[in-house]
Amino acid sequence: APLKMGDGGEMEGRLASKKMLARYTAMLEDFFQPLDYENQERMLSTYMTAEYYHSWPVKRVMQREEFVEQQRAIQEACTTWNFRAKVLEMPTQCLPDGPIHEVHVVTQASGVHDGTLKARRWTRPQDHQDESAAGGGGAARVPDGLVFNEEFPATNKFIVMPTELIKVTFSAEEPLVIKKLEFSQIIETAESNTGGLAGMPGLLWRGGGAPPLGGTPGA
Repeated sequence: APLKMGDGGEMEGRLASKKMLARYTAMLEDFFQPLDYENQERMLSTYMTAEYYHSWPVKRVMQREEFVEQQRAIQEACTTWNFRAKVLEMPTQCLPDGPIHEVHVVTQASGVHDGTLKARRWTRPQDHQDESAAGGGGAARVPDGLVFNEEFPATNKFIVMPTELIKVTFSAEEPLVIKKLEFSQIIETAESNTGGLAGMPGLLWRGGGAPPLGGTPGA
């Protein structure tokens, strides 16, 4: 059934939004800390997508299965992985007086690369056509370094990711599940040691694998 918001005045609607935000916050605290890919999988919609707007050579869109496999690879490679996630709060007077389904989260993930990193072929080549191929019926092209199928042994390096903004969209119906994750923006890189890259690209850079954007892996 659709989630019910307050039928009263504007303030009642905002208070209802505040209660929903509190539910989202509790759910996201469980989702992000500590990294548990099986726990994350339970919170995802069947048709959930994860969109990456930075760090990879091109925008990437992962379906649920791909995303969970990636999270598993990170967890196995960095058993102490901590997203250090914080849900951005909004004062009651700034909340909408109607349903709220999107929440913003800031993370600065870190952990020790103490396990084998299994980098798999997550995205099909046809998902990454260049414009000429897509428009003219040419063959699909995979950007250099985007597809991996390798394993990298533990380096015991400490990894600190850039500070990142993630937009989380929840379902409009009960039970609450996550419909979309948008890894939308790098906010700050000063404390990072991953070449300014986040997520799997940053882990590959620091962990000694081939960096997705070219260059030399972090020392």
